[in-house]
Amino acid sequence: MNQDDRIERSRGPVTTAEIAGLFGDIAGAVAAVLTPDRIAAALDGVRAGAAPAIVLPAPHRSAARHPVRIAEALADPARETRIRCGDDRENTRLLVAGLRELLTEFPVRLFGAAGSATVLESVAKVAEALIADRAERTALRLLRAAAPHLRVLGGSDPRGFRARRAWAEAWSELGEHRTAERLLRRLRADEQRVLAAADPRTEMLLLWTLVGRGRIPEAAAGFRELAITEDTDLAGHLACRRSWVLGQCGAAEESAAGYRGVIAGRTEQLGPDDAETLDARHSLAKMWVYNGNGERALLLLESLLADRARVLGVRHPDTLETAKYLYLARVQAEPSDPRLPDLAAEELRSILHRQAERHGLAHPTTRDTAARLRAIQRATAAARSPHRIDAHHGQ
Repeated sequence: MNQDDRIERSRGPVTTAEIAGLFGDIAGAVAAVLTPDRIAAALDGVRAGAAPAIVLPAPHRSAARHPVRIAEALADPARETRIRCGDDRENTRLLVAGLRELLTEFPVRLFGAAGSATVLESVAKVAEALIADRAERTALRLLRAAAPHLRVLGGSDPRGFRARRAWAEAWSELGEHRTAERLLRRLRADEQRVLAAADPRTEMLLLWTLVGRGRIPEAAAGFRELAITEDTDLAGHLACRRSWVLGQCGAAEESAAGYRGVIAGRTEQLGPDDAETLDARHSLAKMWVYNGNGERALLLLESLLADRARVLGVRHPDTLETAKYLYLARVQAEPSDPRLPDLAAEELRSILHRQAERHGLAHPTTRDTAARLRAIQRATAAARSPHRIDAHHGQ
């Protein structure tokens, strides 16, 4: 490591400012490398033949003796701290492990309330990035390590609200909707008591847990009432989730119009290859599959699969999900082709294996794929059963 980049070892006692500042610098860098733009740039480098390294900058600050070895390891260019194509998340794993070590090695009493607030803000940012990257369990482990800092602040301190929200969102994305609803209702009550109004992000996530629990009419009513007037990322997320609920209620055309508005806005503001733009395109196509309109879904999924494979890699979880719904759409769109169910089942088995390796069998994405595969297999078996009575023979 270059001498100018080395973290100087302090001979004095540990100070709140030193630890909190060091943690904030490192955690901010972690959140930065997880952005879709940085990942896309790294993948562009791969296609151009370059070595796509994204290395954390070394913090230029005096630090206490104990966190130095962790901070140096995180910043050392000799370590494998790169984001590469495909499902390689070794860089993220190492960085988050370093953050967790910082959290677990130092007693909370060394930080004070201000230091704990700094820690929680940094952890929340990193956790949100991990959740967006479909690494919900990693986000939960990081948040658990920061839990003592939440206890220091208590439920009435708004500086802990963001971390609590991320904690609930991770549980929701893992399919633990009851747990997420309980956490979000408690957070909403604290926000209303302390801030006089709940954060719209909390309200949106709470409504989303109702969708996960199958309480669609209740969620639909809540989404109709929840309004965000500013043209922000949050407004786009709200529009997408509202559109999904509309699709679940059978209002497919209204749902599609909502999605198209989000896609147009994100394409203009973020670009056509941004992960958020691709997500909205996928959700629109998925909505058509859920409503049994495979033909309309096919028109979207074929080009989306090519775009996601190009931008994210063929093994990325989002690419696999798009591939899954492409095969489901083909089965819907061409029911008379006897080859398609077997082909779709074969592809879904391959996707299921990869999802189980990455997420585990209990993850909602894996469970959805398994359920879709079973449905195709049952339908195929029923169609080929010798005991099946055709309509013209059954009268």
